[in-house]
Amino acid sequence: MNVVAKNISLPSKPRTFGFFVDGEWRAGKEFFDRSSPAHNVPVTRIPRCTREDLDDAVAAARHAFENGSWSGLPSSERAAVLLKVAGLLRERRDDIAYWEVLENGKPISQAKGEIDHCIACFEMAAGAARLLHGDTFNNLGEGLFGMVLREPIGVVGLITPWNFPFMILCERAPFILASGCTLVVKPAEVTSATTLLLAEVLADAGLPKGVFNVVTGTGRTVGQAMTEHQDIDMLSFTGSTGVGKSCIHAAADSNLKKLGLELGV
Repeated sequence: MNVVAKNISLPSKPRTFGFFVDGEWRAGKEFFDRSSPAHNVPVTRIPRCTREDLDDAVAAARHAFENGSWSGLPSSERAAVLLKVAGLLRERRDDIAYWEVLENGKPISQAKGEIDHCIACFEMAAGAARLLHGDTFNNLGEGLFGMVLREPIGVVGLITPWNFPFMILCERAPFILASGCTLVVKPAEVTSATTLLLAEVLADAGLPKGVFNVVTGTGRTVGQAMTEHQDIDMLSFTGSTGVGKSCIHAAADSNLKKLGLELGV
């Protein structure tokens, strides 16, 4: 098979990606070579990042959070950026679906349908950003007034799986961003391309540098380091139950970070 869909040819050589830290692309030193499972053709070269690369990404996310370049914006301004992302994804739908198909092997019609869902997630998150609010109450007596403030957690780590790399990313990242948090993402090493493309789209939409960072690598190296990292405030992981259990232990042994786990076999 030499075409993915009508008028879409397979790449003549693998596309080499960098990884994304503090608003800049960095070149890899070692790479994963990915062949399309549907076509048996080399399609991407993804950097094999190190713990030091992760430390740089977390530091960038922490600095971006603390300086208020995103967390300090009015929710209406964050919403505007997320809506712009949705528009750019709509424009780049075919390109993103193309790389999802090459790395993952799913039908292109399914990939395009998933991207439509991702666009809707960014649009929904834009609305959610405007709806975030605290509470006030006056049941403490005449001398007291109660107030609850809702604030972003801080730096969030996001580890996504190979099977729905873009959809699961977009079911989480827009809402994390809507709340004012900053992100460090580690996609599965065999399906990293579309996560890196989202970093490009977010930058084009005006997301401040350091707010969204992508570090590619193995779960044993980068993923494990994320679960243990003292400066990641929350971790979202989608994957196996066994690895989920290790996330719980690592979080307890480090900084008691909050966890969001979606686990399977």
